[in-house]
Formats: sequence, C-alpha cells, structure tokens
Amino acid sequence: MIGLAIIMLTISLIALPLNKTQAAGTTVQFVPQTSTVDAGTTFTINLTIADVTNLAVWEFRIFYLNVVLNCTSAAKGPFLEKNGDSSFFTFATYNTYNATYGCVLLGASLLGAVPGVNGSGLLARITFKAVGGGDTQLVFDNDPTWSFLKDSTPPPRNPIPYTTVDGTVHVTGSGPDIAITNVSPVKNVVCQGYSVNINVTTSNNGGLTGTFNLTLYADAALIGNQTVTLGIGGSNVTTFLWATAGVPIGVHTIWAYAQPAVGETHVADNNFTDGSVRITNPGDIAAEFGTVDIFDVVLCALAFGAEPKSPNWNPIADINNDAIIDIFDIVVVAIHFA
Repeated sequence: MIGLAIIMLTISLIALPLNKTQAAGTTVQFVPQTSTVDAGTTFTINLTIADVTNLAVWEFRIFYLNVVLNCTSAAKGPFLEKNGDSSFFTFATYNTYNATYGCVLLGASLLGAVPGVNGSGLLARITFKAVGGGDTQLVFDNDPTWSFLKDSTPPPRNPIPYTTVDGTVHVTGSGPDIAITNVSPVKNVVCQGYSVNINVTTSNNGGLTGTFNLTLYADAALIGNQTVTLGIGGSNVTTFLWATAGVPIGVHTIWAYAQPAVGETHVADNNFTDGSVRITNPGDIAAEFGTVDIFDVVLCALAFGAEPKSPNWNPIADINNDAIIDIFDIVVVAIHFA
C-alpha cells in the first residue's frame, strides 16, 4: 500500500509541470466573442488579455467589413495600470482602409522604467456603429509590424508570444437603400450657350440614414455632383444647373448616378436615365429645328410675359432660364432670325 502511494505521488509530481505548461500561453481576444446588434446601433466590445507576464507595450490592428461596421472610438482599459503605474494609450480608425475593409489601430505603453504587468485584464474598449445589415469578423492582423506584445526590458524590448481569437458581429436589419426615382429637366430644348435646371429625385428606402454623392451626366460628360443625406423614408429633389456652352448641337441623354452610401447593399436602383435634352442653335426653339424662323418667333410671342405659374408658361421659350419670358428672350430669337 505504501509502495502504491509513493508511485502515485511520483506520477502526480511528474504530471503537474506538464499540465501547467499546457495551460500557459497568452491569449488576446474580444469579449463578447460574438455580438448581435441592430443596424444603426452603437455598441462597445472589450479587447482583453489573459495569462501574460511582464507586459509593458502592446499594439493591435483589427479589420472588419466596412459595409457592416464603422469604428467610432476606442478607450484605454485599466490592465497596464493595475500596479499603480501610468500608461499612454492611442488609437486611429480607418473605416475606408480599402473598398472592402475598415480597420482600427490601437496601442498602449507603460510610462517610465517600471516593471511589466502580469495576469489578465482589459486592454481597451472599442466602440463601433453598425452601419449595415450582415455579418463580419473582427480579425486580428498577424503582421508583427502592426500587432505585438512587448515586455519591460529596455528598448527595443523583447516580444511576448501570444495567440489571438477573432470575434464575430451579426448586424440585423438593413442599411440605407438609396434610389433615384426621377430625373427631370425643366425643358427638353435648350439653346446652345444657355443653361437649364435639371431636378433629380432620390429616396431612402432602407433602415439607416444614408449620405451619398449624387452625380448627373449628359451622355458621358459630367454636369455636376452634390452630396445628399437622406433619413429613413426620406426623399429629396436636388437641382443641377447645366450650362451648355460648348455642348454640341444635337440630342443628349441625361442620366444620374448615386454612389452607394456606407452600408448600402441594394444598388440596382442607384442610377436613372431620363431620355434626352436637345441642344439647338440660339433662338431655334420651335419643333422645326434647323433654322430660326417665324415658328420660333410665334412660340416666344405666345408666352411673352409668362412666369412658371402663368397658364401660358412655356419653359422652352424661357431661353435665358430666368423664370420669365420677356424681351430678352425674344431678342435672342430676333438676332438669329434667318
């Protein structure tokens, strides 16, 4: 019996260091590891560390799908200061790191020649906004240039081996859904060298406010672009002024494009073609295009004195685009009369 006890004690003494070695190892991970939030929600995830020895400096770069999440801020956790020493913390967000991913770079360091910190705790709190529905991982960058743990030895310091555990965020609901519903020139005949207003109507059919760049074209030529913000269920009429100096005589196709807003996934209705606008020689406004003749004079004369609210208003006769048909419009026709 005594012999058996000695054998068992010997086995336990041999096994104990082995078990301790298997349990050792520094781990960096997110808490919670998996999050489920609604689109439009701002939420915080903790960056934690476990079983580290002599930590003095740390830095991590973390990637995420930028149509699902944007990082808004980060804050220092208390771990490096658990021994009463001071630390420095900083972060930078790059929500448009590329067309697919955003990233946040964050790090901290003990200040002064002080011992490193041992144990487990909270490194940082990272705040995200869910900008669109879908799933994304929170992925640690494995490049040691951007992600590392260092001990308290004098610089350049020794690296501390570690493992990471990526996180996952599920975003329920939808992001913005921008649609162009109409492109409408106030007139479809414009004398070369004069201008025309073109109205573009957009709406947001999604579950989040969307900010986007709205661009208007004549054929392949840029007319202009404007930044538009639409709330949930909102709509807007954006007016562009097309100055036609140098635009070739003839028929031109007018179309608009809304660059997808952050978090937008349904983009089939982000462009709209309205047909055409005819650019003519100055004064040539009647249907018999080619020369300025009596038909152009009559068309202008019939609308003389009219404003947009008038029953005889004809926007084509408002050659100089000043919202009144007056002597200045008739003079254009008269000067170019064949």
